[in-house]
Amino acid sequence: MLKLINFIIRRCKQILIVLFVISAVYVITIFYVMQPLSKNNVNISNTYTILEHVETGINHAKKYFHHVSTLIRQDVRKQGLLGMDTTNESAAVLTNVISVTPKSVSDHSNYGTKRLNIIFPNVAERQFATRPLECYSIHKESLSDISDINSPKSRSIFFLETSCTSHIKGRIALTSRQACAVESAARMNPNLDVYVLFVSPGIVKYAGTESDKFLTAILSYKNVKLHHLDFKRYLQDTPLEDILESGKLEWSSFPVTHASDILRFITLWKYGGIYMDLDIVTLKSLESLAPNFVVLETFTHSAAGVIGFTATGDGHRFAEFCINDLKLNFRGHSWNQNGPLVATRLIESMCKTKITKNILNKTCNGLKVYPPEVFYPISGFDLVALFNASFNGAALNVLSNSYGIHVWNTLSKHLPIYVKTSNVSYAILAKKYCPKVFQKCKTLF
Repeated sequence: MLKLINFIIRRCKQILIVLFVISAVYVITIFYVMQPLSKNNVNISNTYTILEHVETGINHAKKYFHHVSTLIRQDVRKQGLLGMDTTNESAAVLTNVISVTPKSVSDHSNYGTKRLNIIFPNVAERQFATRPLECYSIHKESLSDISDINSPKSRSIFFLETSCTSHIKGRIALTSRQACAVESAARMNPNLDVYVLFVSPGIVKYAGTESDKFLTAILSYKNVKLHHLDFKRYLQDTPLEDILESGKLEWSSFPVTHASDILRFITLWKYGGIYMDLDIVTLKSLESLAPNFVVLETFTHSAAGVIGFTATGDGHRFAEFCINDLKLNFRGHSWNQNGPLVATRLIESMCKTKITKNILNKTCNGLKVYPPEVFYPISGFDLVALFNASFNGAALNVLSNSYGIHVWNTLSKHLPIYVKTSNVSYAILAKKYCPKVFQKCKTLF
């Protein structure tokens, strides 16, 4: 036992170094961003560049963390520290759990058992941890595939779930905030079909979990349709097929995000319609929006979280521009190169100028350019306004000209909203625009 403890301590030192570096980077970044923010002098471009490098560094740190975990398992097996059968990988799975009971643990029933289980993953789990797109190539029982149904109507709304969460959970799953995005879109657009496409395999199973209840809530709307999307098949015979076949996507620093970037443009190229991120609350009908549009996130850059193209004519031409641009300029190390900057280059190409305030609400060669207030009335730097009741007045007042609001899930997903007590802006919006989902939440939204 002493030998085992010394071994774990030795390996944990490596992990602690990685965690220390990540923490230091976060602190420095927060200081860099928040100090100019407090002075109302934010350099958006420079800050995005810093954040991009930080996220890349953290991604590499995570890969190193998984590498160390792999070394731990290999050494454990070699040294026989847990009495595993080193000739049988599957047998090792049954004996590779160490139970550690802390000397003192606060008794919080919400946090489960007091016993901490440290699990050394088997080979398949290790590969999944380091290959976030692994479920894309797994063929098992799934929803009906989008490629096998009749083509969606030309003015449908599309959401994409590109993580492997459903595969991990063994059933189709959405978080409360993702389900809220779907419900609000369906609720405010009863005349439009709303498609939620899951790249992960899986089917809807009802076992009474919160996620199951969220799915029941959104499926109560007749215009909501859930389908599987076979990634390889979907990209076959398209200009972006090579990004998958070459391994560029799998070796990307942000594979799940970049998969979403690829699929949103391919979907609009195939079917036309309106693409929306799963962290946008729809506030009004989208039917009055221009047939072909993009939405600026700032006065110098476009976003790619909401895009609308027609299936034919100018819309198809714009979608083709985007996928050809993505094929030429795909960068696996850059978070925004393959989504927001593709939309930015589309605007600059159609408008023959850099993005400035002068092109707001203008139509350039058939492409409408909407200002940030239409879907990004509250920037990522000000998202605290959605989670602090003292900002409710200001936050809700800026929504008068908005069709929806982006809630910046990457930055805000860990900020809690308690169903029974929270009266923050996001909760107020959820109660109004996704009431069925909100009612299904037990403790947290």
